[in-house]
Amino acid sequence: MSGSNGTSHLPSCSAVEVHELQKLLSSGSRLSTYTSECLPLKEDFSLAPLLDKVGAKRLVKEWEPSLHHAKLYAVVYQSDHITPGLLAKLPPEFIFKASQGSTMTIVVKEQGYAASCHGFCSSNGQMSRQPKRWRAPQLDQAAGSGIQARHESLAQFLRTHCAIWLGIDYGARFSLRGYSNIRRACFFEEKFDIGDGSVPSDLRVFTTHFRPKLILFTSKCINDRAEGGGSAAEATYYFTPAGTFLPGSADHRCSARPIDRKPEILQQCALIRVGKSPRLPLTNATLSRAMAMASRLASHSGRTQIRIDFFILSPTDVAFAEFSPTTSGCYWIMQPITLHVLMGFAYSRTDDPLSDACMAGVVRRAACKSNVSQARCLVRDLSRTAQYQKVQLGQEWGMSKEWAGVEARQPCLL
Repeated sequence: MSGSNGTSHLPSCSAVEVHELQKLLSSGSRLSTYTSECLPLKEDFSLAPLLDKVGAKRLVKEWEPSLHHAKLYAVVYQSDHITPGLLAKLPPEFIFKASQGSTMTIVVKEQGYAASCHGFCSSNGQMSRQPKRWRAPQLDQAAGSGIQARHESLAQFLRTHCAIWLGIDYGARFSLRGYSNIRRACFFEEKFDIGDGSVPSDLRVFTTHFRPKLILFTSKCINDRAEGGGSAAEATYYFTPAGTFLPGSADHRCSARPIDRKPEILQQCALIRVGKSPRLPLTNATLSRAMAMASRLASHSGRTQIRIDFFILSPTDVAFAEFSPTTSGCYWIMQPITLHVLMGFAYSRTDDPLSDACMAGVVRRAACKSNVSQARCLVRDLSRTAQYQKVQLGQEWGMSKEWAGVEARQPCLL
């Protein structure tokens, strides 16, 4: 298939799709990106029922009763309600979270004798973003008094963190207004056991107009074995809803300096060429079932743009995790920038202009075209697009000039 404006050599795209791409290239300063389409959601108070981690579980149970999700053991609205007596009623391992934001998580494991905090953690009575570990004191586990002392020690650790979390207006802190409309709570939920001591991997499904459009797979998001009890993403990859691997990476939270992802992406391209690209750890039937579930949940939510997350429990089983309308507060830069633009294109339309196969072909060509670095494109005449990217990424996001400059040099569309 061939066309003008650099859209030749796209055999995975139909003539209609090539025409849509040509219109996209001519949009200039009106070009949408994932970020430009996501940013209005930051002001949306009505997202609160989906963002509420406790309320979302109840909604999903009502909407899709057969969908597995982590059991909700207990909810407290005051930190002093966390008592040794409450802990005695819980399973020996569980997850402890806050209802009104991300990165407020404590994993209790080893039969309740160890815990690790990830995100907003207490350090000498002050909030810290550094991971924090707790271990039970050396006690005579055969004695009832030893078990009681362990529960008292753990309860104090959890109370301290709950008090901090309940004092955080997550919506105001990160300019995500929907989170400010959630009743703040701390809750205890099921810790899934996948056999190696880690938490399950994430299957994050970006939907547009009630249809899955992109998968972000993150392997073992929280790795308790990391040095100091830290969080670690072992691997993050993009896939189409059909499971086709897309070369790419992401930066977020406006890093002080841009991260050069070109070597990583080119390595992925090399794996594609020899037929060894990463695969999702799911059977085809399970992936299809998860995509159908994501579509139904998006429809239930009424949101034409939303990310729905699942835990991968095994190759044949997934569980609902959470709704995430604003990935990393909309500061999620998909690389190659082609993918960032195509997702904005999909979100800005009332229909779905590109098939999964066409999008995969365009992204692979942008990232992997031989003898052209990832910072270049098949399309050379995107000066207006480059300028728009510089304004969008530099001014609206408050990013450094260095960031904006790199993005302006990488208008990599096709």
